[in-house]
Amino acid sequence: MVHMYTNNSFSNFKRKKKGGEFFYGVAYYPEGWPFIISGYGHPPKITDSEWLTDLENIKKAGFNVIRVCEFSWPIIEPEPDVYDFELYDKVLDKCADLGIYVILGVDTLNPPEWFFEMYPDAWLINNMGQRTIREWPSPCFSHPGFRERSAKYIKNFISHYKDHPTIVAYQVDNEPAHHPRRRKIIGREELYCYCTYCVNRFKKWLRDKYGDDAPYVPDPLPEFEFFPAWLWVEWRLFNEETIVNKIKWIKEQIKKWDRNHPVTTNIMMHVAFSNEYSAMAHDVWSLAEVLDEVGMDYYSSLTDEKELNYSIRDSAAYSLARSLAKGEKFYCLEIQPTTLRGQGWWSDEKGLREVGDPRLVRLWTWRPVAYGAKSVVYWVWKTQIPTVWALVRPDGSFSKYLNIVREVSDKIKRLSPLIAESKPYPSDVAILYSKRTLHLAFRDKMSEIPIQSILGVFEALWENRIQVDFINVDRAEKGYLMRYKICFAPFLYVVEKALANSLENFVKNGGYLFTDAFYGYFDEKIRYSIVPCNNLDKLMLYRNHLTLLEDKPKFVITKKWGSLKLGATFSGYSYIEEIEALPDAKIIAEFENKLPAVVLAEIGKGKAIHVGTDIARAYFLNKENNAAEMIINLAEMAGAKPLVRVLNLKPEESKNLEITLLRNEKSQIMFLLNANENEVYPKIYVKNAPKNSRIIDALTKQEIASLKYADGFETSVQAYDVRILIIKPKN
Repeated sequence: MVHMYTNNSFSNFKRKKKGGEFFYGVAYYPEGWPFIISGYGHPPKITDSEWLTDLENIKKAGFNVIRVCEFSWPIIEPEPDVYDFELYDKVLDKCADLGIYVILGVDTLNPPEWFFEMYPDAWLINNMGQRTIREWPSPCFSHPGFRERSAKYIKNFISHYKDHPTIVAYQVDNEPAHHPRRRKIIGREELYCYCTYCVNRFKKWLRDKYGDDAPYVPDPLPEFEFFPAWLWVEWRLFNEETIVNKIKWIKEQIKKWDRNHPVTTNIMMHVAFSNEYSAMAHDVWSLAEVLDEVGMDYYSSLTDEKELNYSIRDSAAYSLARSLAKGEKFYCLEIQPTTLRGQGWWSDEKGLREVGDPRLVRLWTWRPVAYGAKSVVYWVWKTQIPTVWALVRPDGSFSKYLNIVREVSDKIKRLSPLIAESKPYPSDVAILYSKRTLHLAFRDKMSEIPIQSILGVFEALWENRIQVDFINVDRAEKGYLMRYKICFAPFLYVVEKALANSLENFVKNGGYLFTDAFYGYFDEKIRYSIVPCNNLDKLMLYRNHLTLLEDKPKFVITKKWGSLKLGATFSGYSYIEEIEALPDAKIIAEFENKLPAVVLAEIGKGKAIHVGTDIARAYFLNKENNAAEMIINLAEMAGAKPLVRVLNLKPEESKNLEITLLRNEKSQIMFLLNANENEVYPKIYVKNAPKNSRIIDALTKQEIASLKYADGFETSVQAYDVRILIIKPKN
């Protein structure tokens, strides 16, 4: 059936000028959430009148976009080469009548039942030889039958909908990764994909990459603890690349039939800061590179043990999204709209409980906006049983969280052109992120250490209002490091030859480089020799002969440098290195055993600093303030400055007041997100405020301060609320 779309069909639908509207919406499943209906491919359990009412209520709630069709393949193609678009035609046409945009899902992760009858060997297979649970994703991209059938489906699906006026973007797949669904049940790591197609492709992939030097691949593949180290890292990189190539391939199939709409997906920010990174093969960096526009999701509750309250991971996740987008706008495609806990898909808890102030939803909603998002989409409008995610109960009645959503919606409407056209400031500071390091640490059962180290540096900088980007090894090797004044590389366990060359070039051209314990232990083939490897000892002017376990190893500043005072004492967390300083190195600090603790190398125009203990972890885990002082000292010596300075607050109040800045051609936009239980009254100094500027409340349009150069201003932010200010020069 060919569906014709004409201007007369949708008289109520008006598309605003590109870039001038912010997308605020919710995921919606008119077919019924597929995990709850009685099997995939069954007819919808929601009546026409029900989804019509849902869409009307979605519009009344203030939403202007829905994310839909994510699990539509079994319904649209119930039999091979038999297509039925009726349900989604009606839904999208109703959206057009209501003036609701659509982020349209292109479902290839949830084939119909007949697909597995046709290709019974197409399942993803785990390390125990078990096929994946019938959920997402189910089929393996390596299987030729998957590519054949999904290519046909994509052709028909895109050809049918490409001209629909509601579509703003296609979302491919859902959280593209290997999801270890059985891990809680079986009590061990669950890894994918061990199917015959993947194993054979892996062997060829190694031969193509390394030729005669390729590592030997045992048959069958061993459990991860028994993988040779180099082979394990390559196996995980192969699985990451397989998923990335799948997304790239789907995008290419879409572009054959529609070159006008961008393609995105919801990259999971929390995985980048979780111990599951290696198991899930979710390469956030490479996924971002193959998309037209970066998309992401993030759930505070998934990564924070503190009952859904503010976590530094929240800021890190959106800083990562901003970094992936390279300063451009990005889609936020999933956040949680409630502070409920329990009765999730994989929760051990039965029954729902509220574990956070409902007003936290305001902060969760505004946070992506404050970091440069072009959309905020809640997951989800409604499910068929009570869950922690639904805004609306199964019977259609509204939860109290809908009131908060409506309140935010009103503000977003009023500010839509302003926030849609504003972008983040560039950062002076980068934190280096290494996939090989995370994969090897996972095998060595220390996967938490690199994450804790990265977050320790991030937290120290962010709490001092220094904006941070994350950069991965691939981007560093391509020259992206040259955009920054300082690069922090905590727990950089593996250093590739190309990366070593990039780091040397960065320092020689004026950059500052920070490293700490275990830096350069292994090269790209996981070989151990001189530490740091790949001739980095000549750059860093030290060698590490041995790394020992020691609880809170202490060192003392022996040479004044920057703001670090002579005699000041610092602590690491659990490691101490036996360092030999090479000629021309400057020893800044010593351990209690009189061995060098901090070594400074001045190379070319820049500086390389190595700390022989895990000082970044010491701040993250023990909140050793001296550790933060050292990190801030290095950033400021490199010329990195805070975007703002904040006075008049208690330390805990300051930590819970998040401040970001966006900019457009005419002004700066400041977001103040207050996670405190009380109203706060900060005095704020803005680094880049123009001379003779006005501070205006973005919502009330009232001027709250008039500044001369370097002046500060006082303001207030209510508990669990957001204040948005415009900083613009006086005319």
